[in-house]
Amino acid sequence: MKKSILALSLAAVLVPSAVLANTTINGFASVKAGITTGSDEQLYGYDDTIDFKNESLIALQVKSDLGDKLSVTAQLLGRGSEDFEVGFEWAFISY
Repeated sequence: MKKSILALSLAAVLVPSAVLANTTINGFASVKAGITTGSDEQLYGYDDTIDFKNESLIALQVKSDLGDKLSVTAQLLGRGSEDFEVGFEWAFISY
């Protein structure tokens, strides 16, 4: 909850400046699969059926240069183990 409030506060303050800013969006994904060899074995959340969600993730990183050496960067991340629900992994402002 605190992360959401912080993210919304940052967005509200920086949106007017970000419209005119130089914005870069990058992304990445890590797709991992696993399976155990035994029918009744479990290891690291995997069992005898192939599973792609356990350790997979997808992310977007947004960086906006606001001028005068000021920039804001945030990363949104969705983890497979959490049904790819997207949330702010981190955000920071640098000067």
